[in-house]
Parts: sequence; C-alpha cells; structure tokens
Amino acid sequence: MNRARAVATVHGATIVGALALLLWTNVAVGGGQWFSGDDWDFLVNRRLTSLDDLLRPHNEHWSTLPVVVFRLTFAAVGLHAYWPYLLPALLAHGAIAHLAWRLMCRAGVDPWVATALSGAYLLVGAGHENLLWAFQVGSNGAVALGLWHVLLVDHDGPPDGRDLAGTGVGSLALATSTVAVALVAAAGLTGVLRRRLRAAALAVGPPTALFLLWFVAYGRAGLASHSDLHSRSLPGTARYVWEGLGGGLEDVTGLEGAGPVLVVGLLVAAVARVALAHERGGRRPPRSSAASLATAVAAVLLLALIAIGRTGAGVALARSPRYVHMVTALLLPGAGLALTALADDRWWRRTPVLAALVAVGLHGWGLLVDAAGITAASEQDHRDTLLASAVMAGSGAPLVATADTHLTPDLQLGELEQLERRGALPPPTGVGPLDRLQASAQLQLALETEPLAPFGQAPLPRLVGTSFGPVPPAPGGCATVATGPDAQIAIAFEDPGAVALRSAVGGPVHADLADRDGRRARASRRWELPGSQVRYLSVSLGGATVYLTVPPTTALTLCGVAGQ
Repeated sequence: MNRARAVATVHGATIVGALALLLWTNVAVGGGQWFSGDDWDFLVNRRLTSLDDLLRPHNEHWSTLPVVVFRLTFAAVGLHAYWPYLLPALLAHGAIAHLAWRLMCRAGVDPWVATALSGAYLLVGAGHENLLWAFQVGSNGAVALGLWHVLLVDHDGPPDGRDLAGTGVGSLALATSTVAVALVAAAGLTGVLRRRLRAAALAVGPPTALFLLWFVAYGRAGLASHSDLHSRSLPGTARYVWEGLGGGLEDVTGLEGAGPVLVVGLLVAAVARVALAHERGGRRPPRSSAASLATAVAAVLLLALIAIGRTGAGVALARSPRYVHMVTALLLPGAGLALTALADDRWWRRTPVLAALVAVGLHGWGLLVDAAGITAASEQDHRDTLLASAVMAGSGAPLVATADTHLTPDLQLGELEQLERRGALPPPTGVGPLDRLQASAQLQLALETEPLAPFGQAPLPRLVGTSFGPVPPAPGGCATVATGPDAQIAIAFEDPGAVALRSAVGGPVHADLADRDGRRARASRRWELPGSQVRYLSVSLGGATVYLTVPPTTALTLCGVAGQ
C-alpha cells in the first residue's frame, strides 16, 4: 500500500470511528439527549406543504434545509428517539472534517498532520453544542456546504462545471444557515487569490442575489429582535473577534491563557510555510494556499458578523461552543499549514506534532463526555416533564393552563396534546412523582390578572409559614406583611383556590410547588408582580403547598387566605 492510500485509509477509518463514538456518546452517556429549545420550532411550527414555513427565518437564519430534514425525520420516527434527528448534524460534522482534510492536502499540508488534525477536530469537545443538539444541523450543514463550495472553486483555469456546481452548493449553504454568508465570501476570495476573477464572480454573484431575494421577501422579519445592530463599536467588534479566536483555541487545546500565543504562533508558522512554498515553486507555489487563507478570513468575518448580530451579548459569547465549533473548522486548513512548517517532513519533528494533536483529541473527548452527561440530565428531566404534562392534560385533571400556554418558548400545551393524539410521543414509562409535580407546576399553577381557580371559597388557602417571623393574622381573609430580601411565604392549598397578591413596589415572584409528602418541583415558576396592582395566584390541585419568594416591600397584601 503506497503512502497516499495508507493516509486515505486511516483518514476514512478515523471519520467512521469518530462518528460511531459520537453517536454512542449521544445515546448512552447520561441516558441520552432529547429535544429542547429551538428543536420545537421545526417540530411543531413548520410544515413541508407551506412555502411560508419553509422560507420564514428562524431568528435571522434562512433555515429551509434544516426544516426539511426535521420534518422528514418526524414523519419517519415521530419523537420516539432523538438519535435519528442528531445523525444529520453528525454526518455534516464528519463532512466538515473530510472537506478540511481535502483542502489541507491540496494546500501541501503534510498528509499525516492533516489526518491527525481532522481527527482531533472530530472530537472537538469545546464545540459540544454542535455535536449534541440536532438543531445545529443548520450550522454544521452550512459550514460543510460552504467548505465544499470553497473546494469546488479551488482550482486553476477558466470557470467550468465545478464552478457551476459550487454556485448551487453555495446557494444551498445560504438556505441552511446565514453563517454561510462568510463561507460564500471565502469561496469568492479563493477565486480572487487564484487569479480566477470570473470564477470568483460566479461563486459570489448568484448565491448573493438569491439570498437578497429571500431577505427582501422573508428575511427582514428575522431582524426584528436585532434593532440595535448599529450599536457595536469597531473596537468592540475587534475585541469580540479576538476573544473568539484566542479563547476558542484555548478551549480546544485546553491551554488556558495561551490564546494570544496560539493565534500569533499559528499565523507566523503558516506564513513561513507559504513563503517556503513560494521559494520552492517560483512565483506561485506548487499547491495553492488560497483556500487556507480564505477560510481563515472567513473565520474572522464570521465572528465579526456574530458580534454585530449579537450586539446585546457580552464578549464571552464569542467562546460559545457553537461558535468554537464553526471557527475551528475554518481555521483547520491554516493550522495544517502552520503545523506542517513545524513538522518539516521529518519524522522526528512530525512525531511530537502528531502526539500533540492526539492529546488535543483526547482533551476534546473528555470535554464532550462531560457536556453530554450534563445536557442529558437536563433534557431527560425536560422530556419526562413534558410526557407527564401530556398525560395530565389528557386525564381531565383541572388545569389553569390553556391550549396556548407555552411549556417552552416554541411549544404550547395544545401542540403537545396534538403530538400525543398523533402517537408521536414516546410512552411515559419513566415518569415519576417529581415529573408529575413539575407538570403540575407548569399546568396547575399561575399568576394572572383574574383568578383561574375558586377565589374566596371555603376552605381558604392557609398561611402556614414565613421566613421572616411569625405567621401574620388574616382578619377578613387578608394579611399584610413587610418583607425583607429573599423573603418566603408558605401557603397551603387543601383544595383548588386562589390568593390575591398586591405589592407596594412590585418585582419578581418565584413560586415553588410541593406535594403532601414534601417533595418540591425541580424548577421554580417566575412572574413579575407589578407595583400596587392585584395579581391572583391560582392553584388547581389540592393537597399542595406553594412557597412564594416575594419582593422586599413595606406592604405586601395577601387576600383570600386564612391565618395559621
């Protein structure tokens, strides 16, 4: 077996093995991942038969391709397993590693260094969000299609079929996620650096025109939540980009505090490698480094666009795992050139580089396993609460929630009931008392302008304890108290009922629900109590105690209660 075939075989085996390991991690560690957050928009708010659903932006992103992937998967398996939804995101991740490997090999990166670098990226635990969350098929798919676009442009000669194919691939990338804007720019820059100006125009022109048509027709609505786009200053954007580059490399390598050194060191080594290639190959190097430079520029552009689009967020967001995953992918070809300069085609210099990349991969694997366990625990609780909510809603139990009550930002109770009637939900075999109690906190507990449960009827809810002194008397069913910071009041509901609250100053109210056995729901409910206005705390189940954490005030009045 010659060297090229051996390298390709090892690279292919690395991708297959890493993807199998990633899938096992998602299914087995911590009980496995489940649907959360933005997943629900594609699951309940989009249809394949609606053009508006296919083209309407998710936040600011054109997400047609992810919507299609989610809807086809839903039609096949419902919500009975998460891994079929995650598989496309993982396959796109594997495609990113392979395309970066091909770009590195084309640019003259040492083949073994390219193989080890792409292998380390496959286990990039610092980018775990894009490896554990099916919704990130959008980001992963856009980067994979964008790198493919760059690869199709990265050749000599006049425009040909590869460039035409690249135009289509770049357009698909934009229809997958708006992060592809930076990748389309990278494809154009690759053409320019290759001195293929017509190919560069073909790479950028048609996809950009298509994107602008979509933006005018649909995309502008996605900017409604970004009304402060102009408020990020140039220095602030530069700090964001620097944090994304240096901080991301620190997270990927585990070398805390070494970000600036890594960024500068990789840049110097990559430039040295390109200069050496030019020296050996005359005016033009034997293999192009154009794509490596273009994707590195795309990493900077992507972070700058994120900085502008996420103006209200702090600089630390630049190190969010989803961005670390994408930026690292775009830096791989340049990093390959830099590491090749260190390896210098000599085994005794290559071996430490390969060993360091293996260490980076193991570090990433450790981060990934930790993240998988943490997210799985949270998502399993979320799943069991939703399943308990579906059972409760179908049982005829008294609820204060209505069909349009949001259980998560993109999932309403009525939509959950429809999923249950369609048989799309898994059986509630793992649902326990705490899950049912958390469902009660969602569906049988509310703070509204009108009482949703009987108010003023005997037996009245009882004040049974406070954290700041004895239980006050409640003559005529009303009690007035003065509370301090983090004051808590316990109210026992033997039957469904409501309590009127009025605060002199207003502020946040947190409610914890407990059952007869003293078990508390996993998460508190939170509402905003306006100053000097009445709000009704309604509870539609009996035998429960509500622990209210109320704003500090000189006058908090509770009516419809009995004293101790």
